[in-house]
Amino acid sequence: MQDAVTPTTAIWWVRYDEGRTKEIHEIRIGDADLATLLPRGAMIYLEARDFLGQLQRWSDSGVKQRWLASSSFSEFEKSRLYLRLKDRLDEFESLAAVNASLPLVRSLAGKQAALGLYDVRDLEFVFATKIPSGPFDQGPFFQQRSRYEQRSAEGGTYYARSGPNGAVAYAIRSGYFFLSTRESLLRTALHNFSVAASRDRLSAEPLFQESQTALGRSSDVWMYLNMGLVQESRYFRNEWLYRGCN
Repeated sequence: MQDAVTPTTAIWWVRYDEGRTKEIHEIRIGDADLATLLPRGAMIYLEARDFLGQLQRWSDSGVKQRWLASSSFSEFEKSRLYLRLKDRLDEFESLAAVNASLPLVRSLAGKQAALGLYDVRDLEFVFATKIPSGPFDQGPFFQQRSRYEQRSAEGGTYYARSGPNGAVAYAIRSGYFFLSTRESLLRTALHNFSVAASRDRLSAEPLFQESQTALGRSSDVWMYLNMGLVQESRYFRNEWLYRGCN
């Protein structure tokens, strides 16, 4: 039987006092380490302890407004990187049947969140976040679920939709939301969430462990970069290195 990794698992134990008194105690396991849920092989991993709060602070900040009004941003809008990101975002919106706007991001932004990027060319990623109970079933992904194929993995349901330029798949497990642009990555994340013995975890990579030991992960935002994988990608050099205007 496979052991389940459930972040809200409750361990119950019973103590009898001379056969007369029974006391029941509940020990709650803390929030999941999202790096243990994401699959191996991420080129870039970014995690936030309070994603929703940080997103709100950025949205309300003067720094954001100054950046959007700057000549630097105007130049960035003409860059190959910006245009590639815009094209990929348009493809994602069409396939996911949602408007990839700030309100959508806010609706998905839980307190604890992580993003792993696995392919630069097609921007294949896995996003995981702890969501508040209740409001999510009114969100755009839940409302559009009839347009997705319903599938199963690790004893639960997930939703997937494929197109000529990619895929979108998502699932909810015990208060956590998973979203990916590659179905196999989502299935691996769900496997990691459900099976304690799984070895296909980003956190198990030696380089990740070395980075975690050297830098710690106590900051509000933490990023891991596998430079070896990045350097191997010619798409990073051709499309992600910012070289100004075309």
